[in-house]
Amino acid sequence: EGFNSLAVHGDRVYAAHGSAYSISGTLASGRASWANPDNAKTSDDAYAATGEIWVGETGSFYLLCTNFGFSPAISGNVTGITVKIERRTRTGFSDALDAEIRLVLYDKGIGDNKASTTTWPYADTVATYGGTTDTWAASLTAAQVNDASFGIAIRIKAQGFGGDRTIAQIDSVTIAITASVQGSGD
Repeated sequence: EGFNSLAVHGDRVYAAHGSAYSISGTLASGRASWANPDNAKTSDDAYAATGEIWVGETGSFYLLCTNFGFSPAISGNVTGITVKIERRTRTGFSDALDAEIRLVLYDKGIGDNKASTTTWPYADTVATYGGTTDTWAASLTAAQVNDASFGIAIRIKAQGFGGDRTIAQIDSVTIAITASVQGSGD
């Protein structure tokens, strides 16, 4: 379902925006759901946002971004995964920070949790997770990253004092896959 393809970068790195939606069930955790999850598809200052997350609670539900529709399709050996999340804490609230930033495939979390201990800023800022040589300890194949179920799960928590709460906002989520392609001279 609806994605915006980005230009291919060279013959090794592929990137695309993915679909985003809030889920419950196998990946559900926390208490604050996400409003307008489709707003995480495009950097346009329209935000997917959590409900209020209170300090001491388990955090938000997962925002699950999948169906990246890489074009052209990824081929070769996956050697790195870079995720960029354009995000902020809503002004007037306590700090938001990552609880989990994890790859997903077939509705299951896989690989390393890349959650940062850095609090989210109040101004729109892009945070980068992983990199061109970081596979997140997931050992993914080209077929798996091309699967519509491949993506990223994001869960947020609040930091502060008792009684404090936060609202986290995400403007866009992108994934770039680095792959060594046979015959590319690598």
